[in-house]
Amino acid sequence: MFMRQFGGDDSANFGSAISLTDIRNEVYIGEPFAEHEQGLLYHWDPRGKKFNCHRSTLEQGHQRFGSNIMSTDLDGDQRTDLVVTSSHASQGSRLSGVVHIALTAIDH
Repeated sequence: MFMRQFGGDDSANFGSAISLTDIRNEVYIGEPFAEHEQGLLYHWDPRGKKFNCHRSTLEQGHQRFGSNIMSTDLDGDQRTDLVVTSSHASQGSRLSGVVHIALTAIDH
């Protein structure tokens, strides 16, 4: 059985980056071209059937938050940590980016 979820914008590349957590079996889905290339990150918890949307805390436009996603236990505390890139986040250069690291992944 499949569950379908659609992104927020046409041509926003919903699902171009996906990461499955190894500890809680959750899914993180990037939509880097959403909201005028600001980007969105979606979090799906299949156990509670929750689907949440998150935005970058950076103010720069066209940052493409959610371009790449990795989830793993970076610090050895048995909790999922999250790494998300914004491929065009620098104000000084359109082609430089930012790496966001959330120790203990985004709460529900």
